[in-house]
Formats: sequence, C-alpha cells, structure tokens
Amino acid sequence: MADIAFEGYHYECSCGELYKSVAQAECCRKCRTYTERGWCTAVTDVRTSKVVWVSPIIEAERVAAEELATYTVASRKAATLGDVAGVRDALKTYLDGLA
Repeated sequence: MADIAFEGYHYECSCGELYKSVAQAECCRKCRTYTERGWCTAVTDVRTSKVVWVSPIIEAERVAAEELATYTVASRKAATLGDVAGVRDALKTYLDGLA
C-alpha cells in the first residue's frame, strides 16, 4: 500500500524526500534544514540506486580533492639521482661561473 502512495516519485534528494523529477529534487527546500551542507548535494534515482545529479559545488570539491591527492602522491615520490642530475649540473655551471 505504501508503494502506491509514492508511485511516480522516483527521485530522492539528499534529505530523503521523494520527487517526480530531478529538477524538483535538486531544489528541495527541506535539505536546507535536514542536511549538513544546507542544500541538496545529490539526487538519486530510487529505481536504480544511481546518482543522477550532483551539485556543481560538490563536484568541484571532488575534483579538487583528487588533484590534491595526485599532487601529494607525486610530491612524496622519492627523488632519485637521475631526477636531480640536471639541477646538479646547472648548479655546478653556475658556481664555476662565479669562480
């Protein structure tokens, strides 16, 4: 019986409210009160459990976090002698020029 009451409401916003369209769900007013961010961050299709919309702010934060993680991993990579050979040669040339 409960399924009949929600028939046609296939999109769930961040706070759990069901809507008939993605556009309605992404503008949920209840999310202002019931979510940590204070706005709808994602919309899920309850039929497939797939996220069908993500807030542009959340997407930008996700991309920035991925870029930071990539940079962090790259910066922690151990330097090898081959990595610094060019710098060593340039420094030697510079110092020889001063003498």
